[in-house]
Amino acid sequence: MKCEFCGNNLGIEDEVCPACGKANSFAKKHMKDMKKFKSRYDSTRDEVMENSRRFNKMTVRITTVSVLVTLITISLILLGNNYEIKKLREESRIEKNKAEYTAQLNKLIEERDYSGVYMYSSAKKLSYSDHMDEYRIICEISRSYWNYLEYSDYLFNENSYMDESEAISRLADLAESIHNYNNPSEWEKEHYYNDKTVSYINDLSDHVDVLIKGYFHISDEDMEHFWEMSEARRKLLMEDGYGNEKE
Repeated sequence: MKCEFCGNNLGIEDEVCPACGKANSFAKKHMKDMKKFKSRYDSTRDEVMENSRRFNKMTVRITTVSVLVTLITISLILLGNNYEIKKLREESRIEKNKAEYTAQLNKLIEERDYSGVYMYSSAKKLSYSDHMDEYRIICEISRSYWNYLEYSDYLFNENSYMDESEAISRLADLAESIHNYNNPSEWEKEHYYNDKTVSYINDLSDHVDVLIKGYFHISDEDMEHFWEMSEARRKLLMEDGYGNEKE
């Protein structure tokens, strides 16, 4: 470019003309424009860098979350399949050995070995098998009876960790659950109850009544109307009877 005053050649960044010494107005404008450009460039660069960092962080988070969701989904699928596979194997085993299991259960039921029924059905995982539906209620009530014996041990064992009042309350609840098997719904009666089941339930309920009467010193009169009483009244009678025996 040329000096506007003397025509001498100038560089764009020469602040004054080397020939005439006049100020180069183009150089001032150029420097001003360059400062603006640099400022805008730096600002834009910083914004781009910040957005890039945010994008990278977000990408990492999204990727991490996606990987975790995928792993959890796969784990759930595998666990679900594992349960189904295990269930199928159990059902296959029970179906294969059904004659043996049925014969042993019938023997224990006939002997009224309530604890034995629970222990055997639990060991062989028969309680909820589709192949053993006719024994489902018998297995369930036998489990409640086993729990009743367990809490009886808590109550009468001097080294038990359980509070007496809590143990008696649990015993009363379990006795009630056993008694309630005498009053099934129509659907339960149709699908799970037969003469053998009803006979077993009646005998087990009577047996638990004998235990309650003996353990808690319930009078004949109170025992006769025991299941017509309120839940609170039954528990109170049991607590009083147990307390009187201790005294």
